[in-house]
Amino acid sequence: MFDVLMYLFETYIHTEAELRVDQDKLEQDLTDAGFDREDIYNALLWLEKLADYQEGLAEPMQLASDPLSMRIYTPEECERLDASCRGFLLFLEQIQVLNLEPVKW
Repeated sequence: MFDVLMYLFETYIHTEAELRVDQDKLEQDLTDAGFDREDIYNALLWLEKLADYQEGLAEPMQLASDPLSMRIYTPEECERLDASCRGFLLFLEQIQVLNLEPVKW
């Protein structure tokens, strides 16, 4: 799923391509790019949830983790994830779209 999200970011968002893309065409483009259908489905579902949270259509999940805790990245993780990426991950964690506890990079 994360590979699909990174591909979408690099292909559509980072390049400032048209952000309104037909979902069927998008799914076909991702399939043509070699992604698994389940990963495509999970990534698009995750993006839909993110959009719902941003528009106030869904309440954030309540996580059991301490809201004052913060993830400390290893030097190896910092090499792969620049400051803006880590900031975006922190934002997603703070709005409770992403739970980083089980994530291993």
